Formats: sequence, C-alpha cells, structure tokens
Amino acid sequence: GDAMVQLDLITEAQRRELLEGQVKEIIWSTFGWTTGQFAFSQGQQTRPDLVRLSVFPGDLIFEGVHQSETLVTLRQRLPLERKLGPTADPPYGPHELKLTAAQAHLLAQADGTKSVGDLLALAELSERDTLAALAAFELAGLLEERRDEQRARRISFGL
Repeated sequence: GDAMVQLDLITEAQRRELLEGQVKEIIWSTFGWTTGQFAFSQGQQTRPDLVRLSVFPGDLIFEGVHQSETLVTLRQRLPLERKLGPTADPPYGPHELKLTAAQAHLLAQADGTKSVGDLLALAELSERDTLAALAAFELAGLLEERRDEQRARRISFGL
C-alpha cells in the first residue's frame, strides 16, 4: 500500500478505503462459521506504519449478513415459528444503525409476540432482505429469541 501511494498509483484515501474493504471481507468471512463466538476488541496501535480504521460494529454486522448470507442459510437460521423480541440491554440503539424505513419498521414489529413467519408477512421487504435484517439484528444483540413462557405464567389476584 505504501509503495502504491509513493508511486502515485493510488491516493492515501484510496489506500484507506481498500484496507477497510479488506478488513470487512475478512470479518464477513467468519459469518458463515457454525461454531465459535466472535467479539470486537479495540487494540492499541503499536506501530507507526499501521493504518487506524474506524468501522462501527453494528453496521459491520448488518452489512456482513446482507453480503454473505444466502437465502437458504437465512431460512435455516430463522425458522418460521421462531419469535424474536428486543434484548433487555442492546449494545446499540436503532438510531445508531444505517437502517431504511422498512428495516426500522421491521425492528419495531419484532416485539416477541410475532413469529418470523408473521414478520415476513408484515414486512415491506423481500423474504431475503427481511430474514437478513432479522439475522443481523439478532447477531448485533438488538433482538433475541423468545421462548413460549405460557406454562410458567401465573396470575395473582392479590390473594
């Protein structure tokens, strides 16, 4: 990269953009993993020749799911009967993500009472885009699976 900049083949801004794209592609390649966990950690710059990139994790996850997941894998990840609802303490607010109006509306409708099938019927997006958005919301920690808790439900009348 340095050599290309010195030879005036690319600008410093283009170098940064290419590096950011490469980092995203590497991270997105992990989205297909079926085992393991991922976490973001901020490292300290130790060498002066390193390029510091700033990539928002929420957008990175959202873009990655849309770029890398196929409709078949999304259907496997999100069966029609699954219910998704908001997490108690999400790491990001919806306003921090670059969402379309239809995606924001989908997130608001995922309140834990509707199944994935219901959300597909209500969404203003294609099946793939709806499932990708739901998978991204879940991976980003905005939504989580809701189990049917009616058996454990108790009603008290103050007695």
